Amino acid sequence: MSKLYGWYSAKEAAHWTKLDKYEYASFNTDCFEQKIADQAPVIYTTPDGTEICVTEVTTTPEMKVDMFGDFVFLGEVVKFVRSLG
Repeated sequence: MSKLYGWYSAKEAAHWTKLDKYEYASFNTDCFEQKIADQAPVIYTTPDGTEICVTEVTTTPEMKVDMFGDFVFLGEVVKFVRSLG
């Protein structure tokens, strides 16, 4: 199994938190509530069991595209706990 790495972007978290049904409907009319929940910040555990909030999870420790310009690398994550959406 590949290692997973967590990242956090305050701009991304704010984007998905503030996005309302009218904004989402303007670019996708399919089930906006589920999409917003899928993109909301989530809680993962680190290898030592600490719960951390992440907005992206990757399979490499490099961020290939930083769409929001403020991603912070949080390190390895091992288990999804819950969504905040």
